[in-house]
Amino acid sequence: MKEEAVSPVVAFMLILMVVVSFISVLNAYYIPSLKQQAELEHLNQVEKAFLTIDSDIHRSISFKDYAETKIRIPLGGGDVFFSPIRSSGLFVISNEKELGRLEIGTYAFHFTLANITYRPVGNFWINQGYYWGNGTVNITKGNYKSTWLEITDIDDEKKLKTDFFNLLLRISIEDKIVNSSSNTLENITLIINNMTINPNNRYVSSNGFGVLSLKNLKNKPIISNPISEIKFYINSTLTDEEKDIVNNSFNNISIFDYKNKKDLQYDPNLNLHIFKFDPPINITIVEKPLVFEIIQ
Repeated sequence: MKEEAVSPVVAFMLILMVVVSFISVLNAYYIPSLKQQAELEHLNQVEKAFLTIDSDIHRSISFKDYAETKIRIPLGGGDVFFSPIRSSGLFVISNEKELGRLEIGTYAFHFTLANITYRPVGNFWINQGYYWGNGTVNITKGNYKSTWLEITDIDDEKKLKTDFFNLLLRISIEDKIVNSSSNTLENITLIINNMTINPNNRYVSSNGFGVLSLKNLKNKPIISNPISEIKFYINSTLTDEEKDIVNNSFNNISIFDYKNKKDLQYDPNLNLHIFKFDPPINITIVEKPLVFEIIQ
């Protein structure tokens, strides 16, 4: 009778040992592997979102038309059926640097760059984040940019940066009035690009989703009459390479090819370009900033 009473207890203990062993193996090997795979898929989605952001920024600056684009980014991941705990992430936009300053009469327009950063928190794989700036997407490790995402050498990086600076610094014409008899420019409307951020909505940190809004705005036109010179200052804190890129970008602007435009002057000590007009011209300036904002 005693042996018959002990047998079910022994069987239960053996089954319990098997279950505990199975759960231990599950927690030690299988679940971490699943969470790493889920985290890898999450970072893949973040990478695709940053590539979408890059193409949307280039398109927005190119066309300058009023529009708003929203890109959804998963901030956390790594959750699986047996372990729903998710990592989280920090998504930040900020002003990076000023390329230069355009002075027309009493008005000054600053050509600024913005950057976008995603940094993982409590990641179940490697501490890999993403950074967008200067027209390229970079992979980061902690606080450091480790490598480019889609380019392979420094020459490609310089070309992409040059193309993006040219795009941002491009000054286009919407309307102009020319005196046909004297071939002199009398009135002109200039369209100026810029990048700026909404300081009230510049970051989000969670394990859910963040939404980046890219909005093309059209500021109220500024009329400045009459103007005898236009000045463009290159930011003295830029690297020598960046100064060369900005300098060449501005030299390529050939919108004032008329008799009343004098030869372009350049002062290397002040990093200053000067357009002069005789007789002066009437200028209307329309600034079309691309506004970065994070929607929570």
